[in-house]
Amino acid sequence: MEIGHNVWIGDKVTVLSGVRVGHGAVIGAGTTVTKSVPPFAIVAGSPAREIRYRFSPSVIRQMLDLSWWDWDDERIARNRAFFETSISPTDEIDLMSIVVD
Repeated sequence: MEIGHNVWIGDKVTVLSGVRVGHGAVIGAGTTVTKSVPPFAIVAGSPAREIRYRFSPSVIRQMLDLSWWDWDDERIARNRAFFETSISPTDEIDLMSIVVD
């Protein structure tokens, strides 16, 4: 089993051996995860099924490219606006335009 960064796992979730849970995924309470979960997917049920994605495909690609979970504390502090930006599942946004290197 491999769990990515920024993953939310609800109460009483079972994840089977060999399953990979992608970065940013959300697993609903009581879910049984029998196969790998894509990055930023929201899954629930027994067995788990994809309900939707947290972000649009372009935002997901940008999030994975940025890998903000690997940033040091100073870069996180410089990028407060990035972390405070509200992004809906249908928003198309250029994340690089708000990231400070």
